[in-house]
Parts: sequence; C-alpha cells; structure tokens
Amino acid sequence: MSTKGALIYLVLTFVLGYTAQILGFKTGILRLDNSANLFNYLAFLPVMFIPAFCAWLASRFEKRGNVTGGAYWPLPMGKALCWVLAMPLIFFLLYGLTVLAGTSTLNWSMGGLAPQVNDILRGMDQPVMNETIRNNIFPIVALVAGIPFFMALGVTLFAAYALGGEIGWRGYLLPRLMPMGRIPAHVLTGLLLGAWFLPCLYTWLNLNAHLKSDAWIFLTQLLAMAVVMSVVLGEVWLRSRHMLLTALVFGSFLGQQLGVLSYLFESPRRPWAGGMGFIALAVWLFIAIIMLFTGRGKTAETAD
Repeated sequence: MSTKGALIYLVLTFVLGYTAQILGFKTGILRLDNSANLFNYLAFLPVMFIPAFCAWLASRFEKRGNVTGGAYWPLPMGKALCWVLAMPLIFFLLYGLTVLAGTSTLNWSMGGLAPQVNDILRGMDQPVMNETIRNNIFPIVALVAGIPFFMALGVTLFAAYALGGEIGWRGYLLPRLMPMGRIPAHVLTGLLLGAWFLPCLYTWLNLNAHLKSDAWIFLTQLLAMAVVMSVVLGEVWLRSRHMLLTALVFGSFLGQQLGVLSYLFESPRRPWAGGMGFIALAVWLFIAIIMLFTGRGKTAETAD
C-alpha cells in the first residue's frame, strides 16, 4: 500500500473539503434549504471536485503521471445503458418491498410534490393546478415525464457532481488500500467518504428539525449506505477501470434517490422505509454481495 500517497491525499482532502463546506455554508454560497438558487447548486460542483484535485496533488508527491490509471473516454455504452436502465427498476423494487412490508404506502396523488410544483408556478406568475388536475392528471404526467427526466439528470448533472469524488475516492485512494483486502478497502473508503460529508450532514440536520430526534439513526443509515454503495461503485471501477462509467452509475443512483418515486411511495414508518431506509440498504447490500463474489474480472493495480 502506498502509505505516503494515501495519507497525503486524506489530509489534503479533509482539510480542504471541510474548509470549503464550512465556509460555504457560513457565507451562504452553499445552501441546502428552499431558498437555494441555481448559483448555490452550481457552487457545490467545485467542492465536489476537491477529492480529484487532492488526488492530483498527492500523485505529484508520488511522482506518478496518471492519477487513477484508468480510462475516461470513450464510454462503454453497453455497460452504461444497463446501469442507467436498471437503476429505476432497482428503486421500484426496493420501494415495492417497503409497501409489501407495510412500512410505506402508495400515494398516487403525490401530495408532497404537487405543492412544490404549485409554488414554482406561483413564482412564475402562472396559474396553479386545481384539485382535479392535481389529483388525476398531474400524477400521470409526473411519472411519465419524471422518471426519464431524473434518469437524464443522473447521467448529466449528478454524474458531473459525482465525477470529482470518484476520481479521488475510487480512482486514487481505493487501489492504494487494496493490499488490506478487497472488502476492507471498500468499507474503509466508504467510511472515509461518509465522514468527508459531515459538514453537509450537520447542516442538513439543522434544517430538518424532524430528523434531530432520530439523528443517530439518520446518520447511521447514511454512513451504512455510503459503505454499501462504496462496494457497488468500487466493484464497477475495479472491473471496468473506467472513471466516467463509475461516476455515471453514482449519478444514476442519486437521480433516482431524489426523483419522483420518493413522492409516489410515502414513508411514514422510518427508518425502515424510503430510499435510505433499512429495506433499501438490504437491497443494495444484496447487490453488493453479488458483485463481490461473482465475475470479478479485472482488478485495479495497487500502488507501490
């Protein structure tokens, strides 16, 4: 394991990452509340590329020419298409399991989404949806248009946000942890990545008072999902050695996590329900185990 490179990377990315997140939220440049505008959302992009920048700096100390040793282009279209199409199906499955388990209910009216759309219409000085449209027409339009819309967001905007982190955590750090063993390397990478987002999580909890009473459950779920997805994304990277594909898979995951399905399935019985609930964790853990023990294919080279 390249201890020097890994330590330099971790020190740099945590110092710069925490500084950027804390200052960003203090100054209002970064926002997670309803007042956030396009500038606030775009301001997250350079923050998300801090791990990539730190990986480049650490590689200079190691005197290595290539930060990740993998490919960025052309994109393997077959693998990319499989993941993009599979992602909404996986989310339909995990949400369906929450309904069968009795931890969530199917909310055809999408009551939480319609008020947000009406607020946008008011802000544009446009007529709002009446009750008939809101209850009968809007849900159909939201599903038919919303699922492909968030699929498109996943492979574009969210993939762009994910790319910077994947270059640093999966592309640079993971191969340097591989001498520990495949599973320990994945787990440690996920734990470190989850810890890197603590300033964001702290801010999010302060904005959502209803989560504070169960903050430890919320944080445990997020950290557990970070570890499980670290296995999934790590295996995508180790098999493909393609950085853009790995970022696209993560972006597709984020697109569905924030998409219309979360409004279609109400999740009153947390922490079991929802895209981050324990049932969702079980589904992704099952996928991670399958990826770990089947068809490993090409393994990333470890750093000296």
